[in-house]
Amino acid sequence: MKKLSIFLLFLCLLGIKEVYSATITDQITSMFLGDYHYVYSDGKFGDFELFRKNSNQDIAYCIEPGVSRHKGDYTGYYGLSNAELALKAGISTQQLEMISLLSYYGYGYKNHTSTDWVVATQSKIWSILGKNFQFTSKNYSPNPWQYVINTPSNIQEKYNELDALIKRHYTKPSFDRQTILIPYGESYILEDTNGILNEFEIKSSTNCTVTIENNSLIITPNNSKSEGVIYLIKKNDAWNREIILFHHDTGQDLLATGDVKSVESTIVFKAVTGKITLKKVDKGTKTCTPQGEASLEGAEYGLYKEDGTLVQIIKLENCEATISNLVLGNYYVKELKAPPGYQLDENKYPFSITKENFQKTQTILVEDEVFTTDLVINKHYLTSEGLLPEENTEFAILNKKTEKVLYTFNTNELGQIHVTLPYGEYIIRQISGLENYYKSEDIFLNVNETTPKETTIDLINEPYTSKVKVIKKDSTTNEKIYLENISFKIYDVINKKYVCQTEDCVFKTNQNGEFITEELFPSTYRIEEIKQNIEGYLWNDETILFTVDKNSPDIIELEFFNKPSKGKIKLQKTNQKDEPLSNVVFTLYAKEDIFENGIVIYYQNERIGDFYTDSLGQLETSLLPLGKYYFIESNPLVGYISTNAPILAELKYNDEEDFIVIEQIEIINEIFEVPNTHLDATHFPAIHVYLEEDSNEKKNKHFSFDARTL
Repeated sequence: MKKLSIFLLFLCLLGIKEVYSATITDQITSMFLGDYHYVYSDGKFGDFELFRKNSNQDIAYCIEPGVSRHKGDYTGYYGLSNAELALKAGISTQQLEMISLLSYYGYGYKNHTSTDWVVATQSKIWSILGKNFQFTSKNYSPNPWQYVINTPSNIQEKYNELDALIKRHYTKPSFDRQTILIPYGESYILEDTNGILNEFEIKSSTNCTVTIENNSLIITPNNSKSEGVIYLIKKNDAWNREIILFHHDTGQDLLATGDVKSVESTIVFKAVTGKITLKKVDKGTKTCTPQGEASLEGAEYGLYKEDGTLVQIIKLENCEATISNLVLGNYYVKELKAPPGYQLDENKYPFSITKENFQKTQTILVEDEVFTTDLVINKHYLTSEGLLPEENTEFAILNKKTEKVLYTFNTNELGQIHVTLPYGEYIIRQISGLENYYKSEDIFLNVNETTPKETTIDLINEPYTSKVKVIKKDSTTNEKIYLENISFKIYDVINKKYVCQTEDCVFKTNQNGEFITEELFPSTYRIEEIKQNIEGYLWNDETILFTVDKNSPDIIELEFFNKPSKGKIKLQKTNQKDEPLSNVVFTLYAKEDIFENGIVIYYQNERIGDFYTDSLGQLETSLLPLGKYYFIESNPLVGYISTNAPILAELKYNDEEDFIVIEQIEIINEIFEVPNTHLDATHFPAIHVYLEEDSNEKKNKHFSFDARTL
């Protein structure tokens, strides 16, 4: 039963990726360390042990407390990742990493030569693996718990040292993951304030020469554009061998000490060269504050060598830009693209990078001149009479980038606004307007070097509109009625006129039992169903009011209900003397599939129910869907000839106002007569007679009568 769950987990993961590793076969020997004893939480107790590989006496640690050591051959696994080794051991990757570090820094590491280090390391490993134990002064007793002692002080000291070593193991140089800039032609020295650089070595580097001297890292870029990454790796080679996991199906697993995964540290560097700062000012104000709403952002300059060779394109932000990586030489800058609202500057601005000013950032001042435009807004609104000027409508002009309001204006009696705008990107936004009319959408205006001196914008506001979708529905089932050409009218209550979107001002349903109007202007409307024959349904003389305004959806959906027409079948049962016959049972069937709004209510020949004639010889069905039905007399009266043939009945649609359709049926039963006889009624209380009606179909009629009445 040992490690069943671990084995199952291992099998599951085998389907993901097959693991290849090297294995060895060895035996594990052990020696009890009698100075230290323990007791587990489950009551097991004993001495700490020192485990070694039989082949070369390499130390190993128990990683499966509570399971006895196997005295035969073990299979050792190595060459695997921590995750793969952890899987084989049935522990987490984090647990394997921690116990590997404990074994690395435990017994045998540098001056850790006393067996106290075995006890300290082994007990720390058990704690990591979740095994609860305590030290005892004896390892024998029916009750080992009475000998529990605190952790011995010399063991606690080694705990503390192990903790410190592991903490230091993960400590990296103080400049780890830093990005440094190195002037080309110089070496850069990084001092490690953590004092552990001597425990690392250079794994790799790019585009530079790098050395370690005592506690300093010295980096020299290879060229003026050098940039790269330096990788340092911790020297974890105290054992000069790999960790081996020893496993046996019936014995405890052990971990043989070896070197652990190295800690890495990285430093990113970039060589830097000469530098200038380009500052932009308004030609008129000589500052970075633009005139009006113009902006000094977005300018582009070309950086050229003295011979006119383009080095790079420079984009200014916040009125300036800094150009780095300049090697020695003569240069100039020239504007390629002016910022919004400014004219292009045709001047050249020369400068030089020399040995004397190499480390100094030069500042170059450049100027631009602003543009303006005159804006005219013409505002109208749409009515049924045409376009009219919209007076006293408020507009705001905002800065497009910040949406800060710069100006507010109201249209005059002609619906106009006049304003002069300097260069910039603006939003023109309507603030107020007529009720139930859309406000104009925001208009974005760019004033730049191509903008004419006068800009005219014509705006027309349209009213809120909605379409109306009418859906016919069955009032009893709430299902849609799929009937075409049901006619409606729509009346505009406020303007007192019918809506005419067709020549006859009538709206008709399509094959889906619905219709949709074109856009309707703001108002209150009334939907009316025109009186008409609606096959199977009653005319709905009620109306529906609805309103179109700014709060209405794009399509207003209205459900218009109609009550389905129903029917009843009435049957009168009498004899030849016109006397009513009561308690005659008739069973009702559907003669055909009975539909209601396209849905089958009764299938052909489906039994619907039994009905009994009352004392007047009458019966009446409940409300039924329209269609064809038939009765079968299922329990004839004694002494009467039964009506065997189906009794047909049909409920037909009459008109749009008749809710209940009545079908009247009259049935007369004949009295059965026989010749005179001298039968003794006391011997024959009743006589049953079968008369063959049709010998081919072998159907019989069954008559019964009381012999005492003969």
